[in-house]
Amino acid sequence: MLEIVVFAGLFAALAAFAWVPWIVLIQIAGLCSVVGLAIGVPGALVYHVRLRLCLIRSGDLPARWWVHPFAHHGRLAAADLDWVLPPCWIGASGGVVAFLGCLIGAVAVVSAWVHG
Repeated sequence: MLEIVVFAGLFAALAAFAWVPWIVLIQIAGLCSVVGLAIGVPGALVYHVRLRLCLIRSGDLPARWWVHPFAHHGRLAAADLDWVLPPCWIGASGGVVAFLGCLIGAVAVVSAWVHG
């Protein structure tokens, strides 16, 4: 499945490289980056605050817990996971959209360089 997603992404990037003017790609990249960050940053903030509260409530807040927060999910009760994970996935989704914007921006720069 991952291979299909990678292939589809590369194919879409090449299609955009060939058919869409670079200035439009820059605009799409900027929009993706802004939307991704607008969704991802608040989601990640809420996730980290909720994870910290749950770890404090359980009496087990490790030093530097924020460095590898996923490693601490096993310490949480099921109810706490149900409270912590939705903003985690929202933040991660926003990060993916922002990263996609960066990739589109890279394609736009190459397109501008090649096509002038």
